[in-house]
Amino acid sequence: PNYLMHGTSRPWGIGRRVSSGCIRLYPEDIVQLYEIAQNKMPVQVVDQPVKAAWLNDGFYVEAHPTIDEIEAFEIEGHLDYYETQSGMLKSVRRAAGPEYADDIKWFEVEKIIQERRGYPIKVLDKKG
Repeated sequence: PNYLMHGTSRPWGIGRRVSSGCIRLYPEDIVQLYEIAQNKMPVQVVDQPVKAAWLNDGFYVEAHPTIDEIEAFEIEGHLDYYETQSGMLKSVRRAAGPEYADDIKWFEVEKIIQERRGYPIKVLDKKG
């Protein structure tokens, strides 16, 4: 399928279910994307609430609300904290690898998952 990615003059709608299937970005982000993207470039959309990965010597965790949580937010207008499910922590541990899992700041990982801010945060540095 084809999806349209574009900037918006209504930033309050980013991350909310207000479009007809488009992917909306902040104006400054669409400028950056436009400069590096090519027409018909394949894009992979990942529907995964918690992501964890190594980048150079840093291990990062990123968390987003699930579709159900977003829908609940739309109805209720707020969510204080999101629930941390054990599978989420297991996926972070697996991504870190057995040799580094014990060195992760787990209290920080839980906070990242509970707050679901939507951007990666470093929770471990191989260099110490």
